[in-house]
Amino acid sequence: MKFGLDEADEARVVSLAKECGFVTVLRVGGQICAGTISYCVGSEYLAHMIGHDSRYDAYWVGALCCYTTICESISRGAKKFHMGGGRNEYKTRLLGVRRDMDRIDIYRSFGHLFLHLDEVLKAGVRVVKRKAKVWLLEREKGRVTQSVFRVLHALRRLRRN
Repeated sequence: MKFGLDEADEARVVSLAKECGFVTVLRVGGQICAGTISYCVGSEYLAHMIGHDSRYDAYWVGALCCYTTICESISRGAKKFHMGGGRNEYKTRLLGVRRDMDRIDIYRSFGHLFLHLDEVLKAGVRVVKRKAKVWLLEREKGRVTQSVFRVLHALRRLRRN
């Protein structure tokens, strides 16, 4: 399985897993078919990486590996398990509860805030865009959402031509 990590990132992940986490691996016939890397922070566990061999998609080995990881986290005393962002079906099947999170930027003073006003404005635009996306996703079968998707699709086609 490849995650697109460079050597420094890979070393950091291995170091963190050894220090405060664990790795879960599922094998079929001795070959790795799925795996997770999770970290513990206080009484909460966080899934950092989840991967599986696409040849086993029909068997949901990634979800099974995630389930096994959650069980191991509970046995280690976890009060919460964070599966990361995204709206994946396996998270719903594992009774995950979605928690939308925004980014937080902290400035030392109003002076620093004004020095970085361009970044503050960009962050504001990102918040509005995210809220619009969430609104659309929550109403994906609605007429407004379908119309927006049609317009975006048409704009993409125009941009390609």
